[in-house]
Amino acid sequence: MFCLRKNQSPNIPVVHKDEAFMIKRMRSEIIKIWDWLIIDFEKLMLSASKGRLNLQAQPIPIL
Repeated sequence: MFCLRKNQSPNIPVVHKDEAFMIKRMRSEIIKIWDWLIIDFEKLMLSASKGRLNLQAQPIPIL
C-alpha cells in the first residue's frame, strides 16, 4: 500500500521496497513483451515486402 510521509504532498505516494521491486519486475516484463511484438511486426513487414507472406504456413506468435 501507499503511505504518506510527514510533510509530504498527498499527490506523491511513497512506495515500499517490495512494491517498488514488483513494479520494476512488471515493467521489465512489459518491455520484454513489447520488444517481442515489435520484432514480430518487423519480421511480418519484411516478409510482406519481399512477397513471402504466408500466414497459414507461419502463424505469428502473440505471446
